Amino acid sequence: MKKREMPKLARMYLAYKHELGTTDSDKAHLEDLDFFAYSKDVDVVEIFERTGTRKPNCIGFFIVLKGLMQGYDYFIQETYIEPAYRRLGIMSKELRNYFETHKGKYGLYIMPNNIKAKLFWTSTAEGLHNVRDDYYSFEVE
Repeated sequence: MKKREMPKLARMYLAYKHELGTTDSDKAHLEDLDFFAYSKDVDVVEIFERTGTRKPNCIGFFIVLKGLMQGYDYFIQETYIEPAYRRLGIMSKELRNYFETHKGKYGLYIMPNNIKAKLFWTSTAEGLHNVRDDYYSFEVE
Protein backbone atom coordinates (compact mmCIF):
# COMPACT_ATOMS: atom_id res chain seq x y z
CA MET A 1 0.00 0.00 0.00
CA LYS A 2 1.43 3.35 -1.04
CA LYS A 3 2.05 5.78 1.80
CA ARG A 4 0.61 9.26 1.36
CA GLU A 5 1.68 12.70 2.48
CA MET A 6 0.26 13.39 5.91
CA PRO A 7 -0.72 17.05 6.50
CA LYS A 8 -4.53 16.58 6.49
CA LEU A 9 -4.20 13.15 8.06
CA ALA A 10 -1.95 14.57 10.79
CA ARG A 11 -4.54 17.24 11.63
CA MET A 12 -7.28 14.62 11.82
CA TYR A 13 -5.11 12.33 13.95
CA LEU A 14 -4.53 15.14 16.45
CA ALA A 15 -8.27 16.01 16.47
CA TYR A 16 -9.01 12.34 17.16
CA LYS A 17 -6.52 12.16 20.04
CA HIS A 18 -7.87 15.39 21.54
CA GLU A 19 -11.43 14.09 21.22
CA LEU A 20 -10.39 11.00 23.20
CA GLY A 21 -8.94 13.24 25.89
CA THR A 22 -5.43 11.79 25.75
CA THR A 23 -2.78 13.66 27.70
CA ASP A 24 0.27 12.99 25.51
CA SER A 25 1.78 15.93 23.66
CA ASP A 26 0.91 16.64 20.03
CA LYS A 27 4.56 15.92 19.21
CA ALA A 28 4.27 12.40 20.70
CA HIS A 29 1.07 11.75 18.74
CA LEU A 30 2.69 12.88 15.49
CA GLU A 31 5.67 10.60 16.16
CA ASP A 32 3.21 7.70 16.53
CA LEU A 33 1.53 8.66 13.28
CA ASP A 34 4.91 8.92 11.56
CA PHE A 35 5.72 5.37 12.68
CA PHE A 36 2.36 4.13 11.42
CA ALA A 37 2.71 5.89 8.09
CA TYR A 38 6.09 4.41 7.17
CA SER A 39 5.98 0.94 8.70
CA LYS A 40 5.49 -1.94 6.28
CA ASP A 41 3.58 -3.77 9.02
CA VAL A 42 0.95 -1.06 9.35
CA ASP A 43 -1.82 0.02 6.97
CA VAL A 44 -2.91 3.64 7.28
CA VAL A 45 -6.09 3.76 5.23
CA GLU A 46 -7.50 7.17 4.42
CA ILE A 47 -11.21 7.58 3.74
CA PHE A 48 -12.24 10.07 1.09
CA GLU A 49 -15.54 11.80 0.53
CA ARG A 50 -17.10 10.60 -2.70
CA THR A 51 -17.48 13.72 -4.78
CA GLY A 52 -17.16 14.66 -8.41
CA THR A 53 -14.31 17.04 -7.70
CA ARG A 54 -10.79 16.44 -8.95
CA LYS A 55 -9.24 16.65 -5.49
CA PRO A 56 -10.97 14.25 -3.08
CA ASN A 57 -11.47 15.38 0.50
CA CYS A 58 -10.02 13.10 3.21
CA ILE A 59 -12.69 12.71 5.91
CA GLY A 60 -11.30 9.92 8.06
CA PHE A 61 -8.85 7.09 8.50
CA PHE A 62 -8.21 3.79 10.17
CA ILE A 63 -4.93 2.21 11.20
CA VAL A 64 -4.37 -1.55 11.18
CA LEU A 65 -1.31 -3.30 12.65
CA LYS A 66 -0.45 -6.42 10.66
CA GLY A 67 1.05 -9.29 12.66
CA LEU A 68 2.39 -7.00 15.38
CA MET A 69 0.01 -8.01 18.19
CA GLN A 70 0.41 -11.52 19.55
CA GLY A 71 -2.56 -13.75 18.79
CA TYR A 72 -3.94 -11.60 15.95
CA ASP A 73 -3.35 -11.37 12.23
CA TYR A 74 -4.60 -7.78 12.36
CA PHE A 75 -5.15 -5.32 15.20
CA ILE A 76 -7.28 -2.25 14.56
CA GLN A 77 -5.29 0.44 16.30
CA GLU A 78 -7.33 3.56 15.51
CA THR A 79 -10.47 4.58 13.63
CA TYR A 80 -11.65 8.14 13.07
CA ILE A 81 -14.13 9.94 10.86
CA GLU A 82 -14.89 13.65 11.02
CA PRO A 83 -18.04 14.44 13.03
CA ALA A 84 -20.06 15.64 10.01
CA TYR A 85 -19.66 12.20 8.38
CA ARG A 86 -20.52 10.01 11.38
CA ARG A 87 -23.56 7.73 11.47
CA LEU A 88 -23.75 7.60 7.67
CA GLY A 89 -22.30 4.09 7.33
CA ILE A 90 -19.10 5.34 5.68
CA MET A 91 -16.62 3.89 8.19
CA SER A 92 -18.44 0.53 8.32
CA LYS A 93 -18.37 0.29 4.53
CA GLU A 94 -14.66 1.16 4.31
CA LEU A 95 -13.76 -1.35 7.03
CA ARG A 96 -15.80 -4.10 5.37
CA ASN A 97 -14.00 -3.36 2.09
CA TYR A 98 -10.69 -3.80 3.93
CA PHE A 99 -11.91 -7.05 5.50
CA GLU A 100 -12.73 -8.44 2.05
CA THR A 101 -9.06 -8.44 1.09
CA HIS A 102 -7.55 -9.05 4.54
CA LYS A 103 -8.93 -12.28 5.99
CA GLY A 104 -7.90 -13.49 9.43
CA LYS A 105 -8.24 -12.89 13.14
CA TYR A 106 -8.76 -9.27 14.21
CA GLY A 107 -8.38 -7.63 17.57
CA LEU A 108 -9.23 -4.20 18.90
CA TYR A 109 -9.49 -2.27 22.13
CA ILE A 110 -12.59 -0.28 23.05
CA MET A 111 -12.31 2.27 25.82
CA PRO A 112 -14.58 1.16 28.71
CA ASN A 113 -16.93 4.16 28.63
CA ASN A 114 -17.15 4.47 24.85
CA ILE A 115 -20.69 3.17 24.34
CA LYS A 116 -20.89 4.55 20.78
CA ALA A 117 -17.75 2.61 19.79
CA LYS A 118 -19.16 -0.61 21.30
CA LEU A 119 -22.38 -0.15 19.32
CA PHE A 120 -20.44 0.64 16.14
CA TRP A 121 -18.19 -2.42 16.41
CA THR A 122 -21.07 -4.73 17.36
CA SER A 123 -22.84 -3.78 14.13
CA THR A 124 -19.68 -3.70 11.95
CA ALA A 125 -17.71 -6.78 13.01
CA GLU A 126 -19.69 -9.98 12.79
CA GLY A 127 -18.87 -12.34 15.67
CA LEU A 128 -17.29 -9.65 17.86
CA HIS A 129 -16.66 -10.95 21.36
CA ASN A 130 -14.92 -9.75 24.48
CA VAL A 131 -11.61 -11.55 25.03
CA ARG A 132 -10.53 -9.88 28.26
CA ASP A 133 -11.03 -6.52 29.93
CA ASP A 134 -11.88 -4.20 27.03
CA TYR A 135 -10.12 -6.16 24.26
CA TYR A 136 -12.31 -7.66 21.57
CA SER A 137 -11.79 -10.14 18.78
CA PHE A 138 -13.52 -11.33 15.60
CA GLU A 139 -12.67 -13.52 12.64
CA VAL A 140 -13.01 -12.67 8.96
CA GLU A 141 -13.13 -15.71 6.68
